[in-house]
Amino acid sequence: MADRIYLRHSTDKQTDARQRHALAALLAAGAPVYEDPATSSRRLSLDRAGFTRLLHEAAVGDTIRIADAARLFRSVADILALRPVLARRGLHLRVESGLLSGIDLASDDPGTKMMVSVLAAVLEFQRDMISENTREGVAAAQTAGKTLGRPTALDTGQAADVVAAYRSGTAIKALARQHHVAPKTIRRILDSARARQLPDRLHTLPRQRDPHRLDDVAGRGRSPPRSPASRWACWCTGRRRRPRVEGYRQRAIRGRICSSSPVVPTHHRPSPGTGASPVKIAFPATGTASLRQPTRVRRSAYIV
Repeated sequence: MADRIYLRHSTDKQTDARQRHALAALLAAGAPVYEDPATSSRRLSLDRAGFTRLLHEAAVGDTIRIADAARLFRSVADILALRPVLARRGLHLRVESGLLSGIDLASDDPGTKMMVSVLAAVLEFQRDMISENTREGVAAAQTAGKTLGRPTALDTGQAADVVAAYRSGTAIKALARQHHVAPKTIRRILDSARARQLPDRLHTLPRQRDPHRLDDVAGRGRSPPRSPASRWACWCTGRRRRPRVEGYRQRAIRGRICSSSPVVPTHHRPSPGTGASPVKIAFPATGTASLRQPTRVRRSAYIV
């Protein structure tokens, strides 16, 4: 049978000096130490890396030594999940200081079980009171106008200069190099000022004039409307959107689409016997076909 020491503290600003002082005799004897530094008590003991390693390395009959019961568990649910594991592995749990120093907390007798449950309930109540006092203190400090946490890297005037420079066109990385901060700090300042959000109406943004675009030359906000022959040709080719420049315009230049030819849509086709000729569609490979029924053209077609 061997003794195994377990140490834990909640935050990185705390130390385990008090626990080591209570366990000084065992440390001098060379007992192995297992630690969980900066680990919250809300995390169950079976989920902690240091205590899990202790369970894997412990043998039957070994004793787990802790300086305070709160270093291992602070809730009823934690101790109720821990005691069956210790019992199956044949391990003992003892506290080195206080009224519980002579009691094996892993024992299965009813008296120990009741005492451990009451102790865990008291420790859980103590932890909840500490959390409640902390929240009240933070709320009081915020009401008084105090700034919590570490100081900001840039003051209010520098943050306003960053926002103005970004809106004038300066890049985020350039602003970070200029103020000797990380780009994430610049993005946080811009997000707090809502400088990187798009406006609700995108058409309110000023648009730069491009003389090479047809809509800018015409002075309109959209492209010029197409002729009925162009729209009919796009429907025959299966293109709902505006054709690309290298497709529709080149075919129009070659004369494959003749806008001067009369176009009769299929849904306005004259009924048989009226003497009107149906629409003629010329396929590049199969010649001329006559559409007397409203059939969807799947292949590339051109009006002749």
